[in-house]
Amino acid sequence: MLQRDWLLDFVLLLLIALCMAVCCLLAGVACSLHSCDGVRFARAHSSTYDLAFSRAPCFILASIAMPSLAALYGCVVSMTNFAVALTITGSQWHWSYDFDAGCTIHAFMAVVRIATARSLETDNHVVLPIGQTSCCAALTRADVLHC
Repeated sequence: MLQRDWLLDFVLLLLIALCMAVCCLLAGVACSLHSCDGVRFARAHSSTYDLAFSRAPCFILASIAMPSLAALYGCVVSMTNFAVALTITGSQWHWSYDFDAGCTIHAFMAVVRIATARSLETDNHVVLPIGQTSCCAALTRADVLHC
């Protein structure tokens, strides 16, 4: 949770700095268009600037990707430390719920006259004892899911 909050704050500050830099560059371009000498236009079309502005997005994306991957892999936990471990497998027309005790429940799409919850209502529901025991749920897929 702490890594996620830090990542959100980091990306927000990075985007604010990026927006301020773009605004400053646009203001500089607007000021240079008022003068008609060719020196400023020659500086605007140099290969150094082109190289810098093509590599800058790569560095920005890498600076966002590295902490986000660290936060993502920091959230991965082992399912052996929980009293109830549930693996949810989504297929195109049904869900399979596999408990660690070997029990498997299949839930098929229910026929609903009124389209509620994007027609994801199923005929079997799984109820977990959250708050009483430690539960873990892992979501995976068996084939292509179209949401």
